[in-house]
Amino acid sequence: GAPAVQWEPGLDGLAWRSIEREYWETTLEEWKQRGAAEQVDGLALRAVDRALVEQAQLGRMEQLREEMCSERPSVEDFLARSFGVCLVDEKQDTLAGWCLSEDNCDDRCEVGIEIVEEYQRRGLGTLLAQALCQEAFAQRGIRRVGWHCLAANVASGATAQRAGLRLAKRYAGAVVLLRG
Repeated sequence: GAPAVQWEPGLDGLAWRSIEREYWETTLEEWKQRGAAEQVDGLALRAVDRALVEQAQLGRMEQLREEMCSERPSVEDFLARSFGVCLVDEKQDTLAGWCLSEDNCDDRCEVGIEIVEEYQRRGLGTLLAQALCQEAFAQRGIRRVGWHCLAANVASGATAQRAGLRLAKRYAGAVVLLRG
């Protein structure tokens, strides 16, 4: 089995453990040397915009709205200050995945991405991340796109690399255990 997690004692009854993280990034200058993202049959690449979020009948729309509000106080605020792309399975009338800008600050943003389980392992994360970078650099004035993940999440790092980002650094993070 898996080794037991070792928690370190902390203040006020909290415990913590260290985790290794990775930071991947690409810049506008690096991106100019890349090709465009490819399309996937049966899936439409769409902007996450007002027209999309008003399609209440679209499957998994509530999950996308929740994700839009994970970094912003409302869907309206997301639409005004962030951006994203998604893949729509036109036959099923449902979302297959999305990639949203997060932590937008000046000429930088981070990647937030989710691929619905039944659509995973088909290269869709790569396509979505490339489309988000293209939007960021071509339309949004972004000059640097970043991607944080756990070092143990090999699939996430591999997707970042296939999408054209490079490993910039590894760093220590922490998980805190709240005891109630």
